[in-house]
Amino acid sequence: MLTWRWRKRADYQEGGRPLSYLMTPATICLGISFAEQVEKLKKHMAAIIVGVAAGTVCSLSSVAGMAYLFGMDRVMTISVLPKSVTTAIGVAISEQAGGIGAVTAAAIILTGILGNMAGPVLTKVFHIEDEIAQGVAYGTASHVIGTSRAMERSPLAGAAGSLALTVAGLLTSLFFSVL
Repeated sequence: MLTWRWRKRADYQEGGRPLSYLMTPATICLGISFAEQVEKLKKHMAAIIVGVAAGTVCSLSSVAGMAYLFGMDRVMTISVLPKSVTTAIGVAISEQAGGIGAVTAAAIILTGILGNMAGPVLTKVFHIEDEIAQGVAYGTASHVIGTSRAMERSPLAGAAGSLALTVAGLLTSLFFSVL
């Protein structure tokens, strides 16, 4: 069993290598934007942390609730719980808890794409005009893919999204063990 798991992990890492190669420049761009906007973000740090914490708890609890409602088994529930964090974090915590890494990766990618597509509509519907609020929403709900949409809005929204996805990853790792 252990040999099979390590072999699957090696296959996953090998298959994901081209994507990782392409993600490196995007990650660097987000870091540069964050560094340029850090002073503006510091002024709103408390609100950002509270917003990310609320979004993380909402994401985890809604997925856990729907999994219970639809009768998903434990393995599938664990596999889809970390849907709103980066693939590296989500797959690691899912597999460590007994989830299926491939299912986790698919859920994460789907969440990012849906967040990127639905985000502009939802921010209009709910009249979210503030760039920092938009960035926090994109970064918390749909990680890097959503943050790329926030970056299209403005460098400040992209920086807020970068901070949000990082904090959401940390909080998800902490809260995941509770669920």
